[in-house]
Amino acid sequence: MVTDNGRGMPADKLAEIQDKLAQRTFEHTVDYSGKRQSIGIVNVHERFVLYFGDRYDISVESVEQEGVRYRITIQNEEKG
Repeated sequence: MVTDNGRGMPADKLAEIQDKLAQRTFEHTVDYSGKRQSIGIVNVHERFVLYFGDRYDISVESVEQEGVRYRITIQNEEKG
């Protein structure tokens, strides 16, 4: 778990990030300047999905002016 005690984020931004983190396939939007529209945690999420697949999960919680909490879970591989 990673937490901070910063400014947190508004509910609409939190919902947008939670929607992106719920995806297992990715499409990137590009604005008029040609820059990718993304944030760091989404980049990390994409890489973890590629590497760990269904064994990986992430959740994010935030309260404005109180901070953000990210919980990353990676299950052990089953040995068979």
